[in-house]
Amino acid sequence: MPLHRIVSKCTKYVERFNKFGTSDNHDSAVAKALALRQTLEKYEYLKDYERAQLINLAPHTAEEAFCLVPSLKEKYLVTKLRITEEELQYILDEISKNTVCF
Repeated sequence: MPLHRIVSKCTKYVERFNKFGTSDNHDSAVAKALALRQTLEKYEYLKDYERAQLINLAPHTAEEAFCLVPSLKEKYLVTKLRITEEELQYILDEISKNTVCF
């Protein structure tokens, strides 16, 4: 496969799954991603993979997030690292404000 076809396919893939805006506005997309990262880092009890899953799966409600990311449910029910539905909903709202849902 010629290199230009590979680059073209990669570009289409990235554009399809890009959650932070169009490639026309690169600086804005980077700023949104950094702002979201800073927001999520405040919640030290969230693991990196949980943050990534919340961004990629984009659940709309805390209940949906608990179903899609089972480790969050454990933190809600069992461990001392309690996460409330209100906190989780706030996190989801922040993700929604800083990402583009398709």
